[in-house]
Amino acid sequence: MRPRAVLGPRPAPDPAAVEAFVSGRAEVAPAPSTQAPKHTGAQASGGRVVHVRKDGRQLRRTTIYMPVELATRVGVFAVTRGVDQTDVIREALEGYLTTRGA
Repeated sequence: MRPRAVLGPRPAPDPAAVEAFVSGRAEVAPAPSTQAPKHTGAQASGGRVVHVRKDGRQLRRTTIYMPVELATRVGVFAVTRGVDQTDVIREALEGYLTTRGA
């Protein structure tokens, strides 16, 4: 698992851009840190886009639903160890599937 990135303070927005946004005169693109990861353009099964992280990992986005208590436990586990929740869930699924021969 990789350590969680430490985020610093964001730079102050351009006052003119803020005024244009508030008045409805301009569209504001999301800050680079909030943009979705770049993708290769390759299609995974089902026609979904494969995202490539800075470290070269290729990932496909998915949504799972779990009980609130379990989601909280995963979040606390990840934060206390300084890792991504994605890595915790991925490793748990890999272990589960490996023990069942999948």
